[in-house]
Amino acid sequence: MMHIGRKGDPAIKVFLADDHPLVRSGIKQAFNEYVDIAIVGEAGDGQEAIHGILNNDVDVSLIDIRMPKQDGIQVMSKVLQKKPKSKFIFITGHDESHYALRLMKLGAKGYIHKTEPSEKLAQAIRNVHWGDMYFSGNVISMLMQMKANQDEATSYENLSAREFEVFRMIGNKKTSSEVADTLNISRKTVSAHIANIGKKLNLKNHTEIIHHAARSSLFN
Repeated sequence: MMHIGRKGDPAIKVFLADDHPLVRSGIKQAFNEYVDIAIVGEAGDGQEAIHGILNNDVDVSLIDIRMPKQDGIQVMSKVLQKKPKSKFIFITGHDESHYALRLMKLGAKGYIHKTEPSEKLAQAIRNVHWGDMYFSGNVISMLMQMKANQDEATSYENLSAREFEVFRMIGNKKTSSEVADTLNISRKTVSAHIANIGKKLNLKNHTEIIHHAARSSLFN
């Protein structure tokens, strides 16, 4: 179902988080033509995003997946712990179709590619604000293409939210110590998660897990 902003309705309050100033500037400029959408805050990294979303009256957060300090998934996870009714739409400039399905399971309400025109982005915000979900056409195509490699997609879906987070960080070349520090858990707990990942993905040892994560389309 598509929702169009109605005259007289209060504007949908949007928080924008992306580490590229030009992207943020472009989105803000594009939204100037929509009277039913208002950018109430913005951030250039994950820590700023968490603080901004939690300390502003926000209807929908529009957030990039890849950001410094805290990535988009970590931002959503931490915000939802304190504001469980928060609504997130993820924007991406990469082919990250595995993320789309996983993000929906973690609580995201929308997923759209940065190449989509501004009217599609505005429509995604309206849909999510009014209680629907939104996938851009590009993402739907990517999800359909995942059927060609269903075994890999299914195996990732078997990971718990925390295991997936650890696996993704390993794929981004984080050490066990860095993972532990970022997630505020012990190295022993990280090792336990890595062992579970190995069992679920049928990988024999830590080295195989690291190589598999680094090669995965999740991070390319």
